Amino acid sequence: MKKLMKVTAGIAAASWLAALPAQAQDYPTEPIQIVVNYQAGGLTDSLARKIAQVLPEYLPNNPQVIILNKPGGAGTIGLSAVANAKPDGYTLVFTTSSPIAIQPLYGKTPFTIESFAPVAKLFEIPASLNVHVDSDIKTLEDFVTFTKANPGAFTFASTGGTGSGTNLVGEAFAKNQGVEIRHIPFEGTAQMAAALAGKQVTGTVQSPDQHNGGVARPLIFLTELKSQSDIYKDVPTTTELGIPVVADFFGGILAPAGTPADRVDILAAAFEKTMQNPEVIELLKNNELPVAFFGPAAFSDILKAEAADNREWLKSLSLID
Repeated sequence: MKKLMKVTAGIAAASWLAALPAQAQDYPTEPIQIVVNYQAGGLTDSLARKIAQVLPEYLPNNPQVIILNKPGGAGTIGLSAVANAKPDGYTLVFTTSSPIAIQPLYGKTPFTIESFAPVAKLFEIPASLNVHVDSDIKTLEDFVTFTKANPGAFTFASTGGTGSGTNLVGEAFAKNQGVEIRHIPFEGTAQMAAALAGKQVTGTVQSPDQHNGGVARPLIFLTELKSQSDIYKDVPTTTELGIPVVADFFGGILAPAGTPADRVDILAAAFEKTMQNPEVIELLKNNELPVAFFGPAAFSDILKAEAADNREWLKSLSLID
């Protein structure tokens, strides 16, 4: 089985800051709208709002930055809205990787990667298979024992809807272990977390949250990247166990294709400084999300490489032609 969503190694950040336009004061002169393609109240939304709060400090003319939530369609409704927006640098989308690097591969979205001008990759997202902190399933061995004895009884929630990256990596891991589990899709992390807290689902595929008082206790990390809190030090990764199922999730900013390159560069420079802001760093650290900044050219390469890997992997599973 091929690794899931594994970004090609060795992609270096481009020197995209070398030629910012001299007349930077000509943009922006209007409010900038950032569409979040998930529901309000979740982690993605919280991060977007903090970044939007800080971003004007690093943009010419200190413009207002407005967050607009457009959830639904496994994250594709928000992306569709931005793909069709005027490419003037005033409408952006704050998205995670699955809606842009997986959903178009099914051939049902009105956009592709080429519908966007990548602005910046901002951070990485560790993800694990979790159970409720009070669950009788304490270890990976317990998970395998339970699921083999009770096919389909283990329900796992993920964000982004059916066919999202978290859905697929959960299914891929179950297939590797020779067990059957049942997926329950959610559009946002807040609703998913509430379902786990209320024990309406058995588990989730998401970033664990025990380190800040949450109830998502990880059994195994499905990403090569692992949350660094000491509370997770004994939780293995699939890579450490030699399991060939590895996810790579991240968050980033896209603009509509055709957005002037000089405006993309101004935005990217501001986002880079924003990701170095102490308030943003603290929020990311509290949620175990490492900063991983890449500018427009490098982010474009990352998206293309990831989509190519995902296409090959989905074909191998007969999920696409």
